[in-house]
Amino acid sequence: INAETLYQFRRISKAVKISNISLGRKRLLIIRDEMQGFYAVDQNKADESTIEFLTTFTKENFALISNFAVNEAKKTLKNPFETWAVYKFHLFNDIVETWLNSSLPTAKIYQPNHATDLLFRFLSSKEGKDLLLVTGNEFGDLLHEILIFYCGYGSRDTTYSTNVYLHTDFDKLIEHQTVHGSADDIAGKDIVNPIATLRVVGEIVENILCVEG
Repeated sequence: INAETLYQFRRISKAVKISNISLGRKRLLIIRDEMQGFYAVDQNKADESTIEFLTTFTKENFALISNFAVNEAKKTLKNPFETWAVYKFHLFNDIVETWLNSSLPTAKIYQPNHATDLLFRFLSSKEGKDLLLVTGNEFGDLLHEILIFYCGYGSRDTTYSTNVYLHTDFDKLIEHQTVHGSADDIAGKDIVNPIATLRVVGEIVENILCVEG
């Protein structure tokens, strides 16, 4: 499966990516919107001089993402928790901000540059509430790798993330993947790095035991 096919599947199946990060006394839960934005184009056309693409944001999708994010936060974060929504909302006549105010009424809505500054303040403090951060895929994509390094979790090829598909046809299908699915440091060396895969297996087994227990 190439990247374009994967992104199309995530758009159609209404995917979100979950990253749950422990920070000692508090937790950070990131829900990334994979069903809208630059990675989830409806149509594209490219030639040697021009690239054109069409992507769609909808109020319905924001409601779907928000509902899932809040329910997931209630399962994994301590109440009461903070909620932030981070999108480039000013690019769309503030319509996205209006939708987010409707679907996540308790959220503080930030631009990525402001959110980055606030987030590192959050990370540097041991005190405070847990945080639910709902964000567009473009910002979350970069943020995830930075946080892996900043929080001392290793590197992208030793960690994993979880994708959940919210379209009713897929009944919350869950897919685990190494972060960016990449192993550039060992390419061409005829060796493998199984750490991320082993961590995924550990979570799957733990979840099975929790359900059966």
